[in-house]
Amino acid sequence: MTATHQMFERTPTGISPRVQKLRREINPDAPPVYITITPSAGCVPNDCFECVRQKVARDGGQIQYGWAIWEWPRIHVEAEHHGVYEPPTGPPWMDITPSGLPEIRRRLFLRDDSATYDFDHEGALRDNRRLALCDRPSHPTVFRRSERGKQDYE
Repeated sequence: MTATHQMFERTPTGISPRVQKLRREINPDAPPVYITITPSAGCVPNDCFECVRQKVARDGGQIQYGWAIWEWPRIHVEAEHHGVYEPPTGPPWMDITPSGLPEIRRRLFLRDDSATYDFDHEGALRDNRRLALCDRPSHPTVFRRSERGKQDYE
């Protein structure tokens, strides 16, 4: 989540019809789940893939790829490429990457096995997926400005 968006975006308080619509566009076979954020030592915000990779190297298990779902009330819901830790014993997953905002203590996570991360090309990220919550002419401009030059894997 960018610094600008951190001021406005939050974990959705519920799984609304708009969150469900975004979920169906990304992975209709997976339900979104709330995961409490339990930061792992040495992890920093916005570095989930490296954080989870280090945890897997130390403790075993694997990375579960997917999307963190955010909501900017009355503006949009957004899916941000994200990874969580799956212990060797299997789910439940653990979100070990701290939030950039201390008041965010859980994330809404949508599993997507196809949303892998390319560790050989650090920084080549998937663009966020967005769904407008209202019909405003400014939304396409806001969405374009939100794109951070990420490589499109789709």
